[in-house]
Amino acid sequence: MIFGCLRSGLAQVWASKRLVLPFYLLNLVFGLFMMLPLGFALDDFIGKSMMRQQLGESMDYNFLFEFLHYADSGITSVKGMVLTVPFAYWLAALFLSGGALATLAGRGKYVPSAFWGGAASHFGRFLRLMLIAIPFLIVLFCLRYLVSLVQWIFFGSDPYEYIIYWGAWAKMALGFLGLILFGLIFDYARIHLVLTENRKARKSLWQGICFAAKNLKNTVGLALILFAGGWLAVLVYYLTSNLFSASGWFIVIALLIWQQLYIVFRMALRLTTYSSQMELYRKISK
Repeated sequence: MIFGCLRSGLAQVWASKRLVLPFYLLNLVFGLFMMLPLGFALDDFIGKSMMRQQLGESMDYNFLFEFLHYADSGITSVKGMVLTVPFAYWLAALFLSGGALATLAGRGKYVPSAFWGGAASHFGRFLRLMLIAIPFLIVLFCLRYLVSLVQWIFFGSDPYEYIIYWGAWAKMALGFLGLILFGLIFDYARIHLVLTENRKARKSLWQGICFAAKNLKNTVGLALILFAGGWLAVLVYYLTSNLFSASGWFIVIALLIWQQLYIVFRMALRLTTYSSQMELYRKISK
């Protein structure tokens, strides 16, 4: 069932390739919002030193920490944007997801009026859904502290160092698992809201919890496959981007094109996730 839903999701995204464009433009615009001020501040800090040429070949993390520490005047605006821009990006992505889910729910191709109409009509309900789900997110994220409780019960207040070491890894794994489960629940709650045109966010959240819990094998399996695909893309991008380490206009342009192709793939993978999850929800809910 999982691979059938994945194939169906890929086919639907391929048939609606223009859906990728709004998400790609969103990443491009917010990337420029972040990188242009940082680039200007970096240019003022470096000046005409030889470090400019070295940074064109590879990233010097010692220099990066020095830049963040000493370039107070130039980096002040960037520090403020680190908090505001990701939040604004999340809101914009949440808005676009309403249009994407509405288009995928209709099994049709991308139509601008339907896409933007669906984005506008679902944004308020998605936002309420997120606000209602925040306590549940906190509970899931706090699962990681069960490790500390287990350590205290079995090993006391002063456990062995290897217990502390593996306990830290277990905390990280449980926190990560909590975030994955919340993402699954939130996705299926949005799908329920769109497919049923439900206006009660609380009901959709409960349906998302029930669906993810009753079909944990399928929902988590599908999510892990897509998650592995995303990390495989990161690995390929990282390994191949090292081929563009030399300086020169041709290399810079080639690297820029490769980066944009990577972003397009990531956005297509996000839409494939939406489409595959919707197909899984439809098949199981019949």
